[in-house]
Amino acid sequence: MKQQLLYLTLIFFVSCSIKYQRTSKDYARPVDDNVFTYKQKNFHLSSSLIDTTKIYCNAYPADKPEYFDCYRFFANGRLLSYRFFGKIDETAFADLNIGGVGYYHITDNIIRIQEFTVNMQKFKEDGGGMLVHFYGTIANDSIKIDPEKISKKYFANPRLGRRSYFLNYKKTNIKAPTLMQNW
Repeated sequence: MKQQLLYLTLIFFVSCSIKYQRTSKDYARPVDDNVFTYKQKNFHLSSSLIDTTKIYCNAYPADKPEYFDCYRFFANGRLLSYRFFGKIDETAFADLNIGGVGYYHITDNIIRIQEFTVNMQKFKEDGGGMLVHFYGTIANDSIKIDPEKISKKYFANPRLGRRSYFLNYKKTNIKAPTLMQNW
């Protein structure tokens, strides 16, 4: 039972669309950051399970990657998310205008992520964004997420929905440069 609980993954979308603005590098940011319910004024990372000096990436497919999804975690509970096609552009991690924004919480070895994203097809008429919520487990230097219940529209490749495939964000050797978060 406990093992099953560790791989519990849940996702839901905020039902109303969220107004957003674009950065100088054309990435979406919510106009009002109070939309994030995971946001905490006095958050300080108390877990040693996440390394805020490194980048965590998932390659798909693992044997010959077509794209990489990456996360950068900050000690104040914020995160940046990235998607790279072909290869990882390490220079992107030094620019706050690149990547998606969000927040995270850790309880024991469970990480909960809340990320702002824009799904252009679904929100084409009003141009709104949405919050994506999901859970994963932290084990060693990896974050494992079961994509079975995650909307396939969130991922670039719809084949991710196979039950046997877990998203495995591994800590990389890429050093995360110091940045002052501004969202």
